[in-house]
Amino acid sequence: MTISGSDALDILRKWMKERSPVLAMLESSDPGGNVRHAVKVTGLVMGIPDERSNKLLIADNPINPRNMVLILDADIFASYEYFEAKDLDKTEQEKQEAIALGGHACLSMKFQGGRLSIFEIGDGK
Repeated sequence: MTISGSDALDILRKWMKERSPVLAMLESSDPGGNVRHAVKVTGLVMGIPDERSNKLLIADNPINPRNMVLILDADIFASYEYFEAKDLDKTEQEKQEAIALGGHACLSMKFQGGRLSIFEIGDGK
């Protein structure tokens, strides 16, 4: 479902506060929609845009994020979508398969030439 930027920020804030494990997939695509580049980072939401910075930070280690880090300028995002596996119009088995593949929830943020999809892979509480 399409959501506002404010709602997307609330979801990111919740995941950061609860230290929910996430998987972030950053994709760039050509004008035809074909993926040209993709980067996957697993970790925690460590920083969200606020009055001091417009950066979104996802890192694998809260103490020393040196192995896997994804930093994005949040001003690039043009639209937002959010889905929870429990709300999919699928059988219970298909919902469980979706959770196993992509997590309990997905926040997708589109920008010109690509998309950042963040999957909540924790217990979904």
